[in-house]
Parts: sequence; structure tokens; C-alpha cells
Amino acid sequence: MSPLPGLLLLAAPEDDLRPLVEALSPHWSVTICIPRALWRYAGPGAALAELRRQARATALVLHLSADGAAALAGLEGLVEVYAPADLALCHLSPAERTDPEAWEALWRRERDLARRARLLAVPAEEVGRKLQLLYGVPAERLREVPRAALPRLLSALPPPAPAEGAPPGFTLALNDYPVIEKHTGGAVRVRHGLAALGEETVLLSLGNVGATAFVAPNVLQVSVPKDRGQRAVEADLRTLADSGLEDIVSAMHAASHPTLLAVAADLSRRARVAVFEHCYLAPLLDAMRAAAPGLPVVYDAHNVEARLKREILAGHPAGAPLCGFVEEVERRLLAAADLVLCCSEADAAHFGPAARQVVLMPHGVIPAAPATPPAGEPPRLGFLGSSHPPNVAAARFIVEELAPRLPEAVFELVGSVCAAVSSSLPNVLLRGVVSEEEKAATLGRWSAALNPVESGSGASLKLADYLAHGLPTVNTPHAARGFAAVAAGAGLVLPLEGFAAELSRLLRQPEALRGLAARAREAAAAQGWSATARPAREAIAALAAARAPTPPAPPLLALDEAAALAWRHHPGFGRIDLLPEADAVPRPLLADRLLAPAIAAGAEPATAPRRPCLAYGIGPGGHPVAAEWGLLLPAGSRRLGLELEAEAPLSLRLRCGPAGQPDAAATLLEAPVEGSLRLGLPLPDVEGPLLLQGSVAGPAALRLRSAGLLLPEPWPIDLSAGAGPMAAPRARWLSRHAGHYAALAPTRGDTPLPPGLPPFAPVTDAMTLAPAAALLAEAASARHAVAARMALGLEQPFLLVVGEARPWDAALCPGASAVRYADGEASHQDADGIDRRVPMPVAALLLSRDPPCRHLLLGAVPEPLRDGLAALAAMAGVPFSAQ
Repeated sequence: MSPLPGLLLLAAPEDDLRPLVEALSPHWSVTICIPRALWRYAGPGAALAELRRQARATALVLHLSADGAAALAGLEGLVEVYAPADLALCHLSPAERTDPEAWEALWRRERDLARRARLLAVPAEEVGRKLQLLYGVPAERLREVPRAALPRLLSALPPPAPAEGAPPGFTLALNDYPVIEKHTGGAVRVRHGLAALGEETVLLSLGNVGATAFVAPNVLQVSVPKDRGQRAVEADLRTLADSGLEDIVSAMHAASHPTLLAVAADLSRRARVAVFEHCYLAPLLDAMRAAAPGLPVVYDAHNVEARLKREILAGHPAGAPLCGFVEEVERRLLAAADLVLCCSEADAAHFGPAARQVVLMPHGVIPAAPATPPAGEPPRLGFLGSSHPPNVAAARFIVEELAPRLPEAVFELVGSVCAAVSSSLPNVLLRGVVSEEEKAATLGRWSAALNPVESGSGASLKLADYLAHGLPTVNTPHAARGFAAVAAGAGLVLPLEGFAAELSRLLRQPEALRGLAARAREAAAAQGWSATARPAREAIAALAAARAPTPPAPPLLALDEAAALAWRHHPGFGRIDLLPEADAVPRPLLADRLLAPAIAAGAEPATAPRRPCLAYGIGPGGHPVAAEWGLLLPAGSRRLGLELEAEAPLSLRLRCGPAGQPDAAATLLEAPVEGSLRLGLPLPDVEGPLLLQGSVAGPAALRLRSAGLLLPEPWPIDLSAGAGPMAAPRARWLSRHAGHYAALAPTRGDTPLPPGLPPFAPVTDAMTLAPAAALLAEAASARHAVAARMALGLEQPFLLVVGEARPWDAALCPGASAVRYADGEASHQDADGIDRRVPMPVAALLLSRDPPCRHLLLGAVPEPLRDGLAALAAMAGVPFSAQ
């Protein structure tokens, strides 16, 4: 009787394995492994080796979770099946919910497993759709089967799928906050607007915690956790100004959030079109377009954000630069967008001159179940609103002007706007924030709804709620924006001064109220989301049809987990595998390739494959340890990294040249050394292996802490298998992997990519405002900026000089004192002639308003800081000049 084939079952600790193992046992020799437990008790190195050993000994690996996926990536000939109960991203540990790196590690290992597995077995259609949308798994490799049917599926496992075509495209939407279980006007528009566009959609957002779930039947939201720095800035802003300004802070951090960049680039390659809900994730555009050149971009403008923020941030201590930053982000997205969707005619007129194409997509209405106000109660006139300044002004008008003049009616206010108003009148009810169910019940009791808003942009989204409940509405002309049916008679439109008289008339004429209610219900039925989104649907379909698909991204083969992590953002690779250690191109362990010093004068140095002497020079007892030493470097080495430590001052000399010609070496470094030292040394461009020669002089020892090659990254797969010690391993690697991988990547270095590969996370002027954003975030979150300026003795307007600067003309900033800034520290001579020095963020000085910065003078400073300060000064309206 022939032995049963081996099956390695990888599961999570919480999986109930007994029924599945019993069903598998008649046909397979089952080995069970819980990777998470193995990692915990054996340690990473031993766990990795054990998992790979077990996998090589089996005919099939069945993954019930993605825990062991990264350890098995790249094993030659391995047959894998992934059978999750749901996506790993839907069941996060506490760390994965809040730590972007932990979340990304889970996303990357599940993505790579899903893309390389021969088959993916899912218990429900929804899980399969998630795999298709998020990871691009083609339908040919998906099977919908209950877990109990897995043994039968595995016994008839199909052969490897033929070369797959591009999976069907989807819409990639981006929003700066999650919309799961949110009922604000913006969240409602995101959910229902994207659903009404009619295409399968992935909605990428930033959230306090990671989450993945369908928020509409065709909209899968993936929320990436914010990093610690972003959460800290938001907390500081709430402390300073009672608002976290989360949307602006997301824009500041988007281009420097590695996980968000990696996911956006990965999704962009398969997307048919990108739709930006609001403008605050627009700094991701560089990475997205590097991954998918020609990706059509749509801006769904809920408001004119620059104008809206000027209203909200009036009086904020950093209002000018924050508004300038928003204006620049929105301007750049507008310049990149192929299509702009607007909520109202006024917004369309604003964006029209600068936009390539503008389409009106008004806010849709979802009719609610009809309700009748209880008989015998006084009439209720309601207002619904957030604490947005235009709503606050409208609420105060209702409480202070209307309620006293109409005592026969009850004025009921709902929403966070209630926190900004107060009243002792008996006919004013402030409900505050209520649940959706309670809000619906409250609106159902109203006789009419009020909309006395006179500023703001976008659509007046409260009108959607009013119309949905069939309420007569009384609106200002500005408040009726985005709802043409209201302006056409479905509600009343009149100036504020006419509200009291018209409401008094309506309360005396129930027939007029009933007529308005009927017209409101008709308008709600006509303004459904499907109808309002039709022009946008057609315009987006035309954009997507005109775009050539992006070719599938090839996989990258990484030598280790560090290399995979270093290359995870690269838009040119669709998957990252680890090179099996048995097949790896040998990277010489430099510490094992120490050249023994010459024994006698004139003798040839001999290569000794022994452990190195880690100290060179004079040992603690005064005896010489080794005055000369050498490292043999492989052919093709271009850059060497060394970490050294000198116990006392000494002299170090490093020379390098062809390994067989020690006298032909060129001097790389000749310098005194004291303490710790890190070096990145360019190596001579010569044929064959290199010999690095070192010599130490001085009354102390020099310790070699680490040495590593920084090779051209990644190595292209057409490595020549010429003569030399690397010929055989290169040829073996090529024969096994050529045609499967785009490149072989050791740990990333400073050298450029080989020709033909896409650029690595390029930074261009198209969208990235990273230097200015970082400075702005630093200043906005500096709680002690005022105290620091006081400690400097600043009492009058000043000239800010950053970096080393030549003497300047006093006319540059007449009557102002000078504050110098360098290396994180500001210095200033106060009115008493005392020199003061205070560590503080430079942006806290630039944005100072009491006293103000009159001029910024940029001396010799690094280019990113120079660019960031210049951009920030322009946003804040501070004149600047550079030497």
C-alpha cells in the first residue's frame, strides 16, 4: 500500500480543525502547524526554517489563514491552496488595527499568497468578491465551497492555471475618512454616490483603526490605520483649537504614509478610474500615476474646499497657512483631474474655468417612510445641522429671531449645531446629536423644516433629509443650492427677513403646508441617486473606455524579509516572494572573507575562510591585534557599508582595487577616527572580485561592528553568467527563475534601478507637498510654541534667518529684530542685550502672529527644508528671499 501524500495544514490558533482533519485523513497524511504559535515559541529564524522544511516535505500546503504565507513565498514547485473563512484584513489583532506596519505586513502576506496560490476556496460569494477586488484574483482560480467540501475539492485539484489575462477593472475611490456607520452628509454622499456609479468599487481611506467591509453592495471600503505621528498632530490641534482638522492633517501625512502609498499604488494598477472624494488624499497621486500611467482621475468636489476652510478657520492661529495648504492641494488635484463632479451649479461655475470637464451630480434623495405629526400637538418647525459655522449662524437666527416672534410653534434643533447655541425660551428644543432612528422619528413629527443658511459651498445636504421625509421647506436662495426642484417650487425660497411672516402664514393655512409636502415627496422620488448620478456614470465610462489597460505587474524576488520590506512601495511589482535559501545567489558574508595579513615581508597575502578578528590595532593589554586587514568583495560590488567604533582617537586608511593586484588599489579614505562611525564607500568599477585593504595606526583598537554590500538594486534577471566565482550560482539561479521574476532584490541601496524598470516612488511637483506639509504639521502640533517664543524674549516683529546667511541689507525688514535658526534651535538677542537660545520648530517661528514674522531669509540649508519653508511662507503670506 503506497503511503498517503503529505498535506501541511496552516491555521490560526482560533480555528476549529477537528472536522476538517478527520475528513482529510483518509486521503492525506496531514501535518498541522499553527505559525503564530511557532513564531512565538521558536523565534523568527527557527520558525521560518521549520515552516520551509515542513512545506518541502509535503505535496500540498493548505492555508486556512495567511499567518505562514510570507515564510513559504518563493519555494520552488510548492502547491498552495488558500481557504480563508474571510479576508485576514477583516479579522485584525489589536496591533494590526492601530499599527500601520503591522496592518501592512498582514495585507502584504495575504495579497502575495492570494496571487500565487493555485486555488482559492471561499465559503461565500462575498469573500470571493473581496479577494477579486482587493488582490485582483481572477475568477478562474476561485471556488465557492463550504469548508466541509474542501477534501473533495483538494482530491481533484486542477493543474496550474494558464497565463491569466488582466482581471476586470474596478473603480478606485479615495476618501480621507472611513464612511462605515457614519451618517454625515459627506459620508452619505460617498456611500450612495459611489454605489450609484454602478461599478465594483474599492474605497481606500485613512482611519483611526484598520477595517475592511462592504459599505454598499458594490463598494468595499479598506481603511488603513493612521500612523502615530498623525494621531499626535490631531490630538494637539484639538488641544489648541478644539478641532483636530483631521482632513487637513490627512493631506499633510498622506504622501509620507508608507502603507497608504503602497496600497494606493497596488490598487491603481488594476483600477479603471480613480475617484477622489474630497481633495485630501490627492498627495497620493504621484505614487498612483507611477504605478498606472494614464489612470483617469475624477474629483468629486463635495464643496469648494479652499473657500469652506477659509470660513471654518477664520480666527484660527494657523488659519492662513492651513487654508493656503488646502487651496494648493485642491488646485493641484483640479489640474490633474480629467473630470470634476459638482454638487451645485454655483460650485460648477467656480471650478469650470480651470477644469477639463465639469458634470453636475446633485445630492440624491432616499425617500423615507411617510409619517404624520401627532394630532393635538403644537406645530413643530425643525432645523438639522452640524456645528459648521454657516449652520451655527442659521441656528442663532432661529433661536434669537424666529422663536420669540412665533411663540405658537415649537422650534426643534437636531445635530451638533445645538452645542453652539442656547435658549431659555419654552418653545425651543435642542436635541443635540441623536441616532439615525431617533432623527427619523423626530423629523416625522415636524410640520415644516427650516433652512436659513446664507453661506457655505457644495449642496445643502440637510435638504435631502427634509425632502426624504416629505417636509415643506423654507429656504434662503443660497440654501436651496444643489436642489433645483426646491427652487422650482418644491419648497419656498425667500430672504431671511421674510421667514417670520411666511411661517406665520403657513401655520394659519394647513392646506398650503400639505401642498408643499406633496411637492416635496414628488421631488424626492425624482431625485434618486441613480437619476442624479447618470451624467457622471456616462462621463466616467467614457474616460475608462479611452484608457489602455496597465500590463500586469511582474513579481519581485527578495533575498530576505528586509529586502521585501524595503521594496514594498515599488509600483512596478505585483507580488514579492522570498528566494529559497537553497537557491540563493551567494552573497559573501564579508566577516567570513577576511584576508590574512602577510606573514613576512614580500609574502603573498593568503585568503583564509575563517572568522575575522573583530578588533584591529592595539588591544587592551598593549599588544597588536592586527594592524592590517582586508575584505574580499564579489565582482560587481559598487558600494560598501561599514560600521566602526574606535576606543580612542586613531588613524584609519582604506584602499580598494582588483583582488589579484593589491598594489593597484586606490585610496578610498584616510582620516582620523574617534567613537562610532558609519561609512558608505563607493568602490572602483573594475572587473572581477575586489580587495578592500585597511590599516590602523594609533594607541587603541578599532572594532568592526558590521559590514555589508550595497549592490545595484534590484539585480536584473539578465545577470551575465561570465567567468569568476559567481558564475555557477548565477547560472543556477537564472535557469530556475528566468521568466518568472522581474528582478532579484538584495537589501536596497542608493544606486538607481536598472533600465526598463519603473521608478521607485518618484517625488515630483505634480502633487507632493511633503516638505511644507511636514513643517506645517510640526508647527500646528507645537503646544509650547508660545512659551518658546516668550523664552526667546520676542516682543516685536522680527526677521527670521534660517541657515548660514551672508550679511543682509537692513532695508530688507526695517525696524525688526533678527532671529536666527539652525539645527533645531532659535537664537535671539532680547531688549536687554541678553543672548537667548531655545529649541523649537522653525515653522512655529515662521507662523508666529504675536509678534509676527515680517520676512524669511533663507541661507545655506538643505534643499527639502528650503523648498518647504518657501512654500509655507507663501501660504502664510510671509515675504521671503534666498541667498
